Amino acid sequence: MDETLALPTEEAVKLALRTQQIIAHESEVTDTVDPLGGSYYVESLTNRLEEGPASTSENSTRWAAWSVRSSRDSPTEILNASQRYQREVERKERIVVGVNEYVEPTGSASRS
Repeated sequence: MDETLALPTEEAVKLALRTQQIIAHESEVTDTVDPLGGSYYVESLTNRLEEGPASTSENSTRWAAWSVRSSRDSPTEILNASQRYQREVERKERIVVGVNEYVEPTGSASRS
């Protein structure tokens, strides 16, 4: 992405920043003073990681059940889900890095 002996491009800097912001937000590592100092906190993060596959399996089961339903209900459900998602983003109940959180000031976006 960058030349070996040059300064990083604006795009590379932005990508690195967004990656750090996503990791910090999703891991909630900034919610504790010393995240690696307390074994309770590390243990709680480990437990959340372990629960991930179970919830993925549960979601797959729900998706399969949903897809079996009549196709006439699908457009309405998709519309409701997309509206719910949009409301969550607008209310900042769902954080989207670069969209509703960690947004660049207007006018400083790179022009490609």
